[in-house]
Amino acid sequence: MKKIFAIILILCVLVAFVGCNPDGSVGGNPFHDHKYTTTYKSDSIDHWFECSCGARKNVMEHTFGEPVYNTDTHEYISTCSVCNARAYLNSHKLDVEYTYDDVGHWKACDGCDLKVYYAEHTLSEPILDPETNQFVRSCMNCPYEAHTVAHVFGSEYHMDEFGHWRECIECGEPGQVYAHTFGDR
Repeated sequence: MKKIFAIILILCVLVAFVGCNPDGSVGGNPFHDHKYTTTYKSDSIDHWFECSCGARKNVMEHTFGEPVYNTDTHEYISTCSVCNARAYLNSHKLDVEYTYDDVGHWKACDGCDLKVYYAEHTLSEPILDPETNQFVRSCMNCPYEAHTVAHVFGSEYHMDEFGHWRECIECGEPGQVYAHTFGDR
């Protein structure tokens, strides 16, 4: 029985001197000096300095700043002000087709209200559609089309001191204004 007790005692003493505690606390190997990294180690929650034995010191929660939108990856990225770890927030899946209204077009996120690559329409030259008597101008980047009624100008000229013009018989909109030309009479 004394032999078993002596063996257990020797094993306990040996275990006490092998390595150090993973948390860096005193009571590990008294002959081991912790040599911590000079750069931070981190996970998604904390950052710390770490010894080669696994002990950690200065374990602190990340201090993330305001998220910044990355136009290349379409993600919001927040960076820890202490260790520079990054948190990727709100990854976006953009629609393949443009979404548009009367003013502009954009790529929409499939899961939220984010609008990316917003731009005003770049419209083509008007083309008259004889069936509807409308001018159609198409956006060069999305399916948007602007339709305007083609003017039908009457034969009567209107004038002022600067020029003369004909008006649309549908809406009264003046047509092209021509400057007066006075000849010899």
